[in-house]
This record gives sequence, C-alpha cells and structure tokens, in this order.
Amino acid sequence: SDTVAECEFSALPEAGTYLLELVSIYQADFRSSNHLYVVPSPFVMAVEPSWALTSATGRGGDRILVRGTNFTNWKLSCIIGSNIAPAIWLSSTTAFCNLPSLRRGNYTVRMSNDGSTPSSSSVSLIVSEPIQLHSLNPSKGDVGTLITVRGRDFIPAMACQFGDERSFVPSRFLNSTHIQCRAPRMRGAPGLTM
Repeated sequence: SDTVAECEFSALPEAGTYLLELVSIYQADFRSSNHLYVVPSPFVMAVEPSWALTSATGRGGDRILVRGTNFTNWKLSCIIGSNIAPAIWLSSTTAFCNLPSLRRGNYTVRMSNDGSTPSSSSVSLIVSEPIQLHSLNPSKGDVGTLITVRGRDFIPAMACQFGDERSFVPSRFLNSTHIQCRAPRMRGAPGLTM
C-alpha cells in the first residue's frame, strides 16, 4: 500500500528506543524517520486470587492481581482466554486486571506490553458459579471433629471459616459437591455448634 510499510527484523533487537529510518530506493530525495520502541516480553508468574466467580449481572468487573516481571506502563494489557482488556500498571512486577464477563471454566491469563502480543508465559484462572452450602455432617462437634460439608460448585482452593473467627481452616476437596474440614479451637467455646 502507499500508506503502510512493513519491516521485518532478522532478530528482535533488545528492549530500548531506536531510530527507524525509511529510505526509498525509487525516490532519491525521500527519507523519513521515527522512533521505534522495543519493549521486553512480560513474564507472568502468579495471579491472586487464582479463582473468580461468574458474574450474576453478566458484566464482569472483579479485579485480579497479576504478578510477574517486565510489565511496562505503556499499552499493558491482560489477555484472559481470548479477551483483551487494558491492565492497571502498578509496577514492573504487578498489575491489576478487571475481569470481563466470563463463563464457568479454566482460563489462561497472559500479559501484553503492546496491547496485542501475548506473553509466552501464563497462569491459570478458575471461574466458577457462586458456591452454595446445603448441609454439614455432623452439625455439632468438638475440636478436631471432621466435618463433611455438602453443597454445590466447590473448587479445590477452598477453606472453611467457623463462626466469627478471622482465621480459616484448610479444607480437603473431595469433589464439586463435598469438602471436609476439621473443627478448630475457638475462643470461649468448649464445643462447637455450626
């Protein structure tokens, strides 16, 4: 085309700013230059939290924190599955991503420093329906009692919270409808009623 020029590099230059000069072999007096910005490829190491819920409104909007290296404050974008959205740059190692409306499933999270080229590294994000609790067995017990929780849409990365305690007890994931937790020692309560 007469308005677009494509340049191919035999090897990608190191990150930095370069002067790119176009010269016409047909017009001796044509010469144009501009700056070319080469940014490093981001490397994704973790996402927090590693799971999210589907949105009842269908709008999305939950925020995740992505950790990695080489994040730039230029056109940093989050690529979640096939969805591309602008990221909120915090530092060269952290950024926020606002989740789009997602269906239940596993998604890869990648980052892009130019708004379109995905990083070669990725992490997994699990999207599930809101969790529902149906029953506890037993519903009463002492410290150390193994409690089986029955419900729906459980995921492996879950914990149990008993009463008003601010601490969480690790759970044992059995399947999407059953997890198990041990009753913790609670302040001021010799036994436990859930």
